[in-house]
Amino acid sequence: MKPLEMLALLAAAVAVLLGVLGAGSASATVLCKENKDPCLSKYPLGTVIKGELMSGNMMVWTGVGDTCKKSTFSGEVTNSGGVGSTVVVKLTSLTWSECGRPHTAVKLGSLELHWQEGGYGGGGRFIGTEWKDGFCTYAMSSEVQSGLIESTTSTSHAVFDVISAAGVGNVFGCLGEVQRWDARYTVTAPVPLWVSSS
Repeated sequence: MKPLEMLALLAAAVAVLLGVLGAGSASATVLCKENKDPCLSKYPLGTVIKGELMSGNMMVWTGVGDTCKKSTFSGEVTNSGGVGSTVVVKLTSLTWSECGRPHTAVKLGSLELHWQEGGYGGGGRFIGTEWKDGFCTYAMSSEVQSGLIESTTSTSHAVFDVISAAGVGNVFGCLGEVQRWDARYTVTAPVPLWVSSS
């Protein structure tokens, strides 16, 4: 075999190996009752997480030029995380009200939260969430769309940011249309709430 061919083969093997190693090295995540890492008192399966649009804030829908004065979400922890695992919250409710036009959740889906460095607490993404706006139905894309800002004290609320959550039209007549929403929620339960890597 020629040296150039051997080098190309070696490079391909290294790339495959790095891909396999990277796939198996997912960071750990747990939701914690205290600001400690490792966490000694994590929130267990079944923990209910609730949020409401932060007072004084307005939810913005880009693409349709609409706003909502109220919005809420709630869900239950169905995967409490751990080594190589993220926290999964199955949504039980997602509402928008006092809007210029109706927006209705048709598939709740779930929220995945993961620990991240840099002081933001946790990143997140919606999975399987769909909503209807008039005739069009939008399916949430898989990009990272949210962040959890942790409690600052044992009695303060965490903050949940939805950052340009993108929905793509998935029915005839709306295919490919993109609708985004931005909102800042106060996490009303549980209190307090921190995100730990272990």
